[in-house]
Amino acid sequence: ANKNYLETVIPHITTLMCDTLEELVEESEVLVIANGSAEFKRVPEMMREDQILIDLVGIAKQADYTDDQYEGICW
Repeated sequence: ANKNYLETVIPHITTLMCDTLEELVEESEVLVIANGSAEFKRVPEMMREDQILIDLVGIAKQADYTDDQYEGICW
């Protein structure tokens, strides 16, 4: 049902999807972490200095960021 919905209602969505987390981080200007899965703990380590991280779950609280690169929200 989900695949059918994607293909019929929002077919362009597949052009926006990435195969790996590394590809997603590489292609993004702003990264939003909204899920506390362990996989996302690697995101801060993969980021470039020109990227911004918005952390909705506090997954990267302990990382060393400049104020203009990191925003923690709702925690």
